Amino acid sequence: MVFENRRELSEEEAINTILEIRREQIVDISLGENSPSLLISFHSGKCLYINDYDKNVECWQAGDDW
Repeated sequence: MVFENRRELSEEEAINTILEIRREQIVDISLGENSPSLLISFHSGKCLYINDYDKNVECWQAGDDW
């Protein structure tokens, strides 16, 4: 899988992106074969990629603070 257009988002950009796709229809979900990355594909053609590793959290954790 190639992510040519992937870039790190600021916190504000990340929140706005999630808000834009929150009601879109999911057409596919896949997990990384060699790492715990998560890829969610939407009907619009947009994809949400959740990075595979962070020493402080699991990649599937979500929250707004402690």
